[in-house]
Amino acid sequence: MVISCIRHLERRLHVRCNFCSAVTVAFSLSLSVLFFIFPADSGGGSKGPEIPDNISGKVVYQRNGGIYIQKLESDAQPQFIVRGSRPRWSPHGTDIGYISGNRIMLISERGGTSELIATAVKARALTFSPDGRSLFYTDGTSLQNVKIKGHEVTTVVEGYRLLEVDAAGAPVRIAATVRKRFGYSVFVFDLQTGRHRAVATGCSASLSPDGGLVTVNGKRHRFLNLHDWNSLSRVGRIAAPAGEKFDNQLWSNSPHWLVSMSEKNGDLYIHQIQQKRAFRLTWTGGCDRPDLFIERSVRPYSNN
Repeated sequence: MVISCIRHLERRLHVRCNFCSAVTVAFSLSLSVLFFIFPADSGGGSKGPEIPDNISGKVVYQRNGGIYIQKLESDAQPQFIVRGSRPRWSPHGTDIGYISGNRIMLISERGGTSELIATAVKARALTFSPDGRSLFYTDGTSLQNVKIKGHEVTTVVEGYRLLEVDAAGAPVRIAATVRKRFGYSVFVFDLQTGRHRAVATGCSASLSPDGGLVTVNGKRHRFLNLHDWNSLSRVGRIAAPAGEKFDNQLWSNSPHWLVSMSEKNGDLYIHQIQQKRAFRLTWTGGCDRPDLFIERSVRPYSNN
């Protein structure tokens, strides 16, 4: 009797095991078919539209404690320049200003030996003057200007905790992101008149090359708002790439182009402003604080 029960149990287990094996095989085949039809994402995603060939230029940015240059050509590889942060192009695109600790440094785009321009107590951001003869840099609650030749330092703004800074125009205009008690605001500073004005709540302060427009990243980082310097009213906006949030946008030396960083993947995009087109530039992740220099732009990009 006992032996008969044991044999009956063995037959049922054998059938059940065969059934489970069949289900497992079928499930595996189904997964194989699904992965064949919908292959796994490699991490890069769709490359989207290619950067138009009617422009050439380069982006300097920080990544993993180093400063790199990425050419706009599709087959170009990032070029490591030096250890540091917050890189900015000189007006002619030949030199890079950057921060190393609290030191304000200058280096050729070809690399080599860096030059110490100034030492701050609490450096956070910098930008070149429009004529390229000096650097503006933040130091705690002040904005300083240092001459590249002679290294003479002058305080130009006091009483604001400036986190981002840009300069354009003649006379020189300054746009800066200011840390407030409950967030961030973009301010503009007229160095000729000494007038200081709040533009809007937000960050990513930068200026069009002529100083006529001011950028402010919107609250949700879905749109970059463009404000008129004189009226401070919003006159336009640029959308983030589809499905993305973006940050640290910065206007280039061209009125037609600016650069941004994706909050989703830490890669860089360049934006054609008038056509409202975005082109992904990097695929490594971890990129930040980009500055775009356009060397050649025949005409604004079109679909033709």
